[in-house]
Amino acid sequence: MSPKISIEDYISEGKRIRIVLEGSNINSKDVIRAYELLRIMAGKNVSKKNNSSNMIWKVIKRRFNNGFWFSSKDLKETIREELGIDIPINSIATYLLRFYRRGLLERKGNKFGMRYRLSNSFIANSQ
Repeated sequence: MSPKISIEDYISEGKRIRIVLEGSNINSKDVIRAYELLRIMAGKNVSKKNNSSNMIWKVIKRRFNNGFWFSSKDLKETIREELGIDIPINSIATYLLRFYRRGLLERKGNKFGMRYRLSNSFIANSQ
């Protein structure tokens, strides 16, 4: 018997949308595509780019708000533990650079030992 994954949601007026994935080679990309399709059909289309950025930022604020320095590898592991998502390290580094350029993070170190923490100005503004 091959694995079967069912994803469903309710839209306006109590209508239900269901997508079923069935087969021996179902992977996480298939599930994500099905979920995104479901969100579009339900009228909940959210940009994947913004969604990823927001998700990563929320993890940083929640787990690294104590002023301690963290690396891209620390963040990758935290996202994997908390959300069960394996994001490539180069993608995480790109998001960290964007947050740094927007003034949300401070950084120190060299190319291979870069460390980040929430910027003092961000912490002051959020209190």
